[in-house]
Amino acid sequence: MAQDRFAATPLRRIGHHQAIGDTFAEKKSVDWHYAYDAKADKWETRRPMPLGRDHTGIVTANGLIHIVGGRVDSFHTNSNLHHVYDPKADKWEARRPFPTARSGHGAVIVKGKIFCMGGEGTDRVYGQNEAYDIATDTWEAYAPGSARSPSTTSFTSPAAGR
Repeated sequence: MAQDRFAATPLRRIGHHQAIGDTFAEKKSVDWHYAYDAKADKWETRRPMPLGRDHTGIVTANGLIHIVGGRVDSFHTNSNLHHVYDPKADKWEARRPFPTARSGHGAVIVKGKIFCMGGEGTDRVYGQNEAYDIATDTWEAYAPGSARSPSTTSFTSPAAGR
């Protein structure tokens, strides 16, 4: 790979590891996107993100990669962007924006919804818990978590016990 530093996200369910975006010591987010083919033991260049970001929420659903929020160069410029990448078509598409722009948040899928919890921004920690319904392209708010620091924000899944 031409770049020697990147954040790799293992997304094995879609057949390849993906390396999407990162930041430098100069705090410049990049839009790099590579896919690792384990059988060939090589990295392939893929279409870059529409806007370079880091500290995003990232999940896979239905063969697509969702990248939500994140920083653009620093946490002073958090993003509310939500993009979906189709690895078969090597194509990015915008989805309904993230209600609360932030970075460093957790992202998980529960029963067809992407829950984005916690996060950080300029001089604050977020407790928001918002869910994106993949089928309807809509966001909704859920009970917030306890926001002490980005790494210790705690939540209880609304689907727990169901």
